[in-house]
Amino acid sequence: MDKARSKVVFYRNYTTERLISAANEWKAGCENIPPMAFRAWVEKPLKTDGVKKTNNEKPKPEVIEPKIPKPLQVAEVVNRIWKMNGELAAKKEKTPKKMKYYQGLELMLDGQITTMDSYLLRTLIDNSQGLILFLGDTLNRCNKNVLSIPRAHYVYLLPILGLFLYRQNYKKENYMESLPYLLGQMLKVSDELHALYCQVVRKDDIPPQLVGNSLLVSALETPVQALAQLAPRLNPYISWAKQYRTKKIEELGRESWRAGWYLRLYEENATKIGLEKIVRFNDLEKAQLFVGYLAAFPKKENADDTPTVKTGK
Repeated sequence: MDKARSKVVFYRNYTTERLISAANEWKAGCENIPPMAFRAWVEKPLKTDGVKKTNNEKPKPEVIEPKIPKPLQVAEVVNRIWKMNGELAAKKEKTPKKMKYYQGLELMLDGQITTMDSYLLRTLIDNSQGLILFLGDTLNRCNKNVLSIPRAHYVYLLPILGLFLYRQNYKKENYMESLPYLLGQMLKVSDELHALYCQVVRKDDIPPQLVGNSLLVSALETPVQALAQLAPRLNPYISWAKQYRTKKIEELGRESWRAGWYLRLYEENATKIGLEKIVRFNDLEKAQLFVGYLAAFPKKENADDTPTVKTGK
């Protein structure tokens, strides 16, 4: 940064071809994640032909998808430290800056993998763990909750994880079949099945933490033990879902077909998982677990007991 902190001074010589290929690689890396979306409140009222609205319209949630960050935005995301309640652990000016702004440009323009990649990924995972827990706990509640934190805090997080995976040759077509990603999807299914059970049986009394969310931290360090704990915790909800899926209930938020859909997703992921050689996840595997936990479920053609899932409203 210059002394006035008004610009970044970056001295390098690159060919035009390298700049073009670097931009293409940056885009491909940030898009190296499966589809996902966040339900959040509109932060600013929309302008309509310059006419200010006078009626008292209530804010409405909107669906926000991840966005490709600019190189200088990466440091902001990596350096933020989060609590599990969705709050920053320290004020911006007091947060230690482990990543410099110029390193975002180096990340884009330098094609070779360096030790900086591992360091920045480890920093991002450590600092963002609380945010991932908060996002999953908020969003995996059958659309009961809506994000209220500024979108700049989360729309760039998953694309940056996808970028680090891409630079290490972990493409989404491959890692979406790996144990860390599938385990993340199982934890997401567990959350949504638990939330559906609480909506139907407990009359919308959803606990502060869902069953999958409660095991995310242990899954990062000891995945086999986390799966062993998940089975007995989820057993009563699975038993209930097997009966509820046949009820033909279409009430919004309590649809019985969801129970069958969650059961199918849970079983499909469980049959793909192999645990023979897994003892502890490394940072790249933790990144895949985070992506799997927040990614949308895969789309599938209609089955006998699974209607097409409608999205949007």
